[in-house]
Amino acid sequence: MSADGTGRELFARARGGDRRAQDELAQANLGLVYSLASRLSYGGLAEYEDLVGAGSMGLFKAIMNFDETRGLAFSTYAVPVIAGEMKRFIRDNGPVKVSRDIKEKAMRVRRAGQQYEKEKGCSPTPRELADLTGLTIDEITLSLDSSVPPLSLDQSASDNEQDGSLLRILGAEDEAMNIERLSLKQAISSLPDKEASLIALRYFRGYTQKETAQCLDMTQVQISRKEKQILLRLREILTV
Repeated sequence: MSADGTGRELFARARGGDRRAQDELAQANLGLVYSLASRLSYGGLAEYEDLVGAGSMGLFKAIMNFDETRGLAFSTYAVPVIAGEMKRFIRDNGPVKVSRDIKEKAMRVRRAGQQYEKEKGCSPTPRELADLTGLTIDEITLSLDSSVPPLSLDQSASDNEQDGSLLRILGAEDEAMNIERLSLKQAISSLPDKEASLIALRYFRGYTQKETAQCLDMTQVQISRKEKQILLRLREILTV
C-alpha cells in the first residue's frame, strides 16, 4: 500500500484513534502476516495461529507508528516490525516440537542416505535423495535441518576458515536465528544441484573440504573457492 493521497489520510486517522481506519489498514495488509506465518509454521518453529496472533500485533504497531511522509511503501516498513513480533514470540515460547510428518521424512532421508553411502561409498546429493525418497528438494532440506546435531545449520563446518556456524557466517543475529534458518533453507533449495550438495555435505553432514571434494569429483582448492562464492551469494540473498 502506498502512502499517497487517501493512504496518508488513512494512516493519520488510524494514529488518531479512528478504529475504522485501523481496521481498514489491517485488513488491507493482513497478507503480510499470513505470508510470514506460513513460512515459519512450515518450518516447525511455531503454530500458524500463534504466529498470526503475534504478527497481527506487529501489524497494528506498524500501522500506528508508520511515518507516511518518509516516502516508504508501508510493506517495507511493516514486514520487519511483524517479523520482530514473531521472533519475540518464538524466543519467549520456544519452537514447537518437530511434527511427526517431518520426523518420518527425516528418517526416510537418513535411511536412504545410509543405504546410498553403503552402496556407493559416498553421500548422495540432495537431488539424488529426492529421487530415492520421492520427496521434494525443499522437503529434503527441511528434513535434514530437523535431524540430529551433525546435520544442523547452526553447526560449524569442520575445516571452515571462518569461525562459527553457517548462519553466523552469513550474519544472522541470535534472536533472528530461527527466521533466518528458514530463509536460508529456501535459498539453498534455489541453488544448482552441485552447489546445494556442497553446502549440504559441508554444513549438514559435517564433511571436510577434502571429503567433499572426493564426493563431488572436485579438488579441495575448487571446493574452498566455490564454497566462498556460495556463502557470498547466500549472504546477499539473506540481506535483501
